[in-house]
Amino acid sequence: MGRRTKHITIRQQQNQHTKTKKDSTAVIRKFHELCKKLYTLRSATIPKGGHKATQATALIEEDFVSMPTDSAQIATVKAELRAMGGLAAYQEASLHNELRQPCTRATIKWVRQHLYPLIHPPAAETTAPESPAAAPPGAKRPRQRQVPLRLLDVGALTNHWSGFGDLTPRSIDLNPRHPTVEQGDFLQEPLPATPDSPAFYDAIVHSLVLNTVPDPRARGRMLYHAARLLRPGRGLLFVVLPRACLDNSRYLTLAHLQAALMRPLGLTLVSQRSSPGLTYTLLLGGVKHNNFAIILNLTRPEVDALSIGE
Repeated sequence: MGRRTKHITIRQQQNQHTKTKKDSTAVIRKFHELCKKLYTLRSATIPKGGHKATQATALIEEDFVSMPTDSAQIATVKAELRAMGGLAAYQEASLHNELRQPCTRATIKWVRQHLYPLIHPPAAETTAPESPAAAPPGAKRPRQRQVPLRLLDVGALTNHWSGFGDLTPRSIDLNPRHPTVEQGDFLQEPLPATPDSPAFYDAIVHSLVLNTVPDPRARGRMLYHAARLLRPGRGLLFVVLPRACLDNSRYLTLAHLQAALMRPLGLTLVSQRSSPGLTYTLLLGGVKHNNFAIILNLTRPEVDALSIGE
């Protein structure tokens, strides 16, 4: 009888865990749906040409407060957001799911494996020569950098990078829910004043961040700002998006994202891969491009002439 009771207890715990995970996922999905609806309703009230790219970069708790100028539809959406617990409920659900999700562990592993060659470069690339007395002849020299790499994790729920050797990580969010995450607006990060400024970042992580920004213009602004914060010629931008964002988009494909958006920003594709649910794109920043181009500006008769003899 005791064995049967133990078996039932384990099953109940498993069912409770599954239910909690499903509830958290439902909260996240509903929050995104309501935020998208709120952004759409707000955009309809902005006069043509009056939209600013800095608007709706991310939603904060004040966005859910009722205002006298709100339309009935906007007031209804805000009421729904408040009823579900607002931004706090969304972040708690995200935090609950984050480390339980295989995709989170995969993202951390992906970033770390690309950072390792930068953190442990060949001995010839270290910033200071080693004293002959520091190691006996024939001994292997440590391949660690003298100056730690700077990493910025945007929209982070927790700090995944502390304890990773020779790395100075910062995790920021507009509404941090964990003590290891700083409160900060990514678009307010100060830009480096000189090419050799220590304010540059060696790595910037945008993991499941761009898809949470409701305004397409603000998403572009975030990529532009990231490109300017990366150390020239060596900074890495890690972008993780839900695969559905690109697979099901009417306006954007992976090829267009790389060619039409990234290259003008001085970002060059290093690698790209997809899992069943996510797309991982790694870009190198600070790459200069020239203006060489080839344009075919043909008239209709010239185009028709090309088909003669086919």
